[in-house]
Amino acid sequence: MSVDELSDERKDLISQFQTITGLGPEDEIENIHKLLRVNDWNLNNSISTYFDSKFASVESQVISSGFEALDNGDNSTHLSHRAFSDRDNVMNLQSQFALDSFLPRLPKAHRISNNWQLDVGIHSSLKSAGSSADSKSLEQKKSPVTSIWLILLIIPKAVLQIIISIFRFLFGGSGNRSRSVNRFPIEFEYDNYDDSYSYLNWLTSELNGESNRDINYSDEKFEDVMEKVEEVDKRNPSVLDNFNIIDSGFNEVHEKTQSNFTWLLVILVNNNQEAQDFLQNLLTNDHFNRVFNKNDGIFKETSIYLNNVEKDPESFEVGQTYKVKKLPYVMLVGNVSNNPSILSSMSIVYKSNIPHAFISNGELAATIKKVLKNLHKLMDNFNAQLITQRIDKQEIEISRLLKQQQDDAYTESLEKDRLKRIQKENEIRMKHDLEELVKLRESFLFSLIQTNWFETLNDSPAPKIKISIKLPNGKRIIEVILTSITVNDLHLYIELKIFVNDLINSTLNDCTNEDEVFSYINSLQLPDEMISVNDYVKKFAFKFELIQPFPKKVFASTNEPISSIPELKSGVSLLVEYLQEDSDDLDSDDQT
Repeated sequence: MSVDELSDERKDLISQFQTITGLGPEDEIENIHKLLRVNDWNLNNSISTYFDSKFASVESQVISSGFEALDNGDNSTHLSHRAFSDRDNVMNLQSQFALDSFLPRLPKAHRISNNWQLDVGIHSSLKSAGSSADSKSLEQKKSPVTSIWLILLIIPKAVLQIIISIFRFLFGGSGNRSRSVNRFPIEFEYDNYDDSYSYLNWLTSELNGESNRDINYSDEKFEDVMEKVEEVDKRNPSVLDNFNIIDSGFNEVHEKTQSNFTWLLVILVNNNQEAQDFLQNLLTNDHFNRVFNKNDGIFKETSIYLNNVEKDPESFEVGQTYKVKKLPYVMLVGNVSNNPSILSSMSIVYKSNIPHAFISNGELAATIKKVLKNLHKLMDNFNAQLITQRIDKQEIEISRLLKQQQDDAYTESLEKDRLKRIQKENEIRMKHDLEELVKLRESFLFSLIQTNWFETLNDSPAPKIKISIKLPNGKRIIEVILTSITVNDLHLYIELKIFVNDLINSTLNDCTNEDEVFSYINSLQLPDEMISVNDYVKKFAFKFELIQPFPKKVFASTNEPISSIPELKSGVSLLVEYLQEDSDDLDSDDQT
């Protein structure tokens, strides 16, 4: 079909395409025609394809209306077939995918509201605080009831039956017991609520063969009843122990099954005996055990929430949330989806408001069989999704752990590098500080020698004494010093002698005697500011001791004058010995 034969609507689409893409009226008219046909005349898709790849998608295709004529020259003889260029009714697969949105989705399985806890607290407070007011109100309520009973006693029985029949006919009253006994209650009776009651304990005793009257409906105290239940549990292991059964915390188990991608089976019953029989027969059914046994069942991870809606306000809230109409009620919930294009969420896979007729009159076994068959089939159909999501979750968790380990290793490596860097910086700083201290010490000692510090200090006509000092290298010095000189000054004088001797022995200079050393020191340019003698003594500890040989006594560095020390004030012979630590350093230097 040529462009001229197109309808006005399709010609308009070609014109819009040219306007939007900026093509001229005659530019690529055939390719525009082909591109629109390929995209099922969808203007948006055609424009998107054009801006992605121009006309490459249509130019690469072989588009023809038939085969070439045969070589015999008979132009009337052609092999006809359905040409691609004539497929104006081709369906776009993109449009076909849109039909998935019309598939019915699984009903959402919501968490229940916590308002029931507030209601329990309110009714408990009212029940404990308004006993007198309640008794008075009950007396007021008894009066109309008593009046009605008096009227019924007066009316003949036959007339009463006629009235009841008319009422059933007009208002659809449930004369049939099966229409009312298993109906979900309109509201929870908090006046009869006992927070110490445990439905699972009662059910355990029933499954273990204990009498309902002996355990739960006697006039005994609750503690005595629980003792009987525990005795039953010790004699016969409960059937409930074979399953992951809970009777409280619906929202918690809902969240657990959602995050762990497992099944949640909800079973709600009431006080009706047929409902209780249904639950007990269901739990003891072999098929139920094969499917839900927590040790070796097919779906052993399934959590089973069950309770009596007339005894427990939480289970009543569950029934209201999921709009339960009849009891017993069975519901299967899982984090699945029936459409691959829709993300999975907590959904109701199966639910059944079981009518009374199906759990009475010999129909109980068939009903249980049918319920379990449906559950098993649906769980088989959707279980692949849960397994896949569990595997994905495990892989994500493994990836997270690996990444965490890598991050931890990287962080640890960074921390080690940081500590090494800090240690190196500290070493460099300590080395620099030590070098600065050495320079400061040398500069101070150089300045003392340049200024003839000790000679100036000792130049006075005041009383003097003669002291003999033997240095560590064996050299003996005899010096006449003032008695007013302090012990620190004496230590510093010896420090200068040892320092000059070290300069003579050093390989860093060419000095071979004291005169050359003094000449070298006097040639140095020293800083103008120097520390004081007291600051030097505080900053640099002396590495030697002054010792009197006999009787042996060590003279510590103090700021006391020599005249105040009895052993020194009249002259003495002293030995200079390096401290042990300094002596070890000297030995190691000699070995190197």
